[in-house]
Amino acid sequence: MKMKPKENLTKIKDSLLQSIRKVFIQELYVEGEDPPKSYFGERKFFGLYGIFLIYSFLVLIGINFPGPYLDVLTFGNPFVFGNALVAFFLVLSILYSVDKIRIFFFEKHTAIKQIILYVVIISSFFILFSYVYDINTNLISYLLGLSTFWLVLLSIRFYMYSRKFATKIEAKFITKYSSFCRFIAFIAPYFILGVLVVMALFYRSLLVYISLDFFGPFAPSEAVGVYELEMRLIMPLIYFSLILTLLFIIFEFVFTRRRAETKRAGLFDNYTFSLIVLFIFFFQVFQLTLFLILNPVTITALKATVGAN
Repeated sequence: MKMKPKENLTKIKDSLLQSIRKVFIQELYVEGEDPPKSYFGERKFFGLYGIFLIYSFLVLIGINFPGPYLDVLTFGNPFVFGNALVAFFLVLSILYSVDKIRIFFFEKHTAIKQIILYVVIISSFFILFSYVYDINTNLISYLLGLSTFWLVLLSIRFYMYSRKFATKIEAKFITKYSSFCRFIAFIAPYFILGVLVVMALFYRSLLVYISLDFFGPFAPSEAVGVYELEMRLIMPLIYFSLILTLLFIIFEFVFTRRRAETKRAGLFDNYTFSLIVLFIFFFQVFQLTLFLILNPVTITALKATVGAN
């Protein structure tokens, strides 16, 4: 019996969604079944950490203090090699999200497998980007798209770990249920909102100190540029994030009041959501801090302050 076109489309859609969930969305295990091993933090992962840290600092130093060492360590083309590394980590983030692939590379003979995999991926991308670079292709759109894709993957991964950590905390509270735990779950969202506001104000004070007190005495004009960047871009984004956080928590309160099976369940749902929001706020501050540190205005001010040419 032939399937109708509509049934075929539904089957393809379900299969595609299932594949996406396997790669980008991991199941949460609070009790009972153990999740697949991630190997995160083990010695088997140290080689990958080393590649990331060494070349991250190498590229950052090479931009500001160029020299022949950079050409040697990037095989004669820092731009192409940097692109190959970014693509390399993107591919690895997708490959290692699949349990079978991750277990295969991190179990037996992991050092040999990792070396072969990393060399093949980096070499392939280096050859590809060398060809693209040689034909004078405009790579700005590609770089923006690649960085956006990387940020999306990073955000998804951070959200998943935030949700997992918050859910484990909720599970411990539920198993040791008491009036005190219920009170903590009730007051936690309001307390977390207060913490976020205090963090934003402290972060603003820190930025003002760095720009005006640290850079100001040695590089006044550059310090003003850093201060304008902080007040016109960084802090408005922080404040906007705070407003969105407040709205999300309000919406969560409304939805749990309507849909939660009991008031107790609604309280702990709000508590878990507030913890997730707290972890994500740290991630946002981290990203904005990286943007500020790597901005040419900040680098110029730092050079003028330390006397580097």
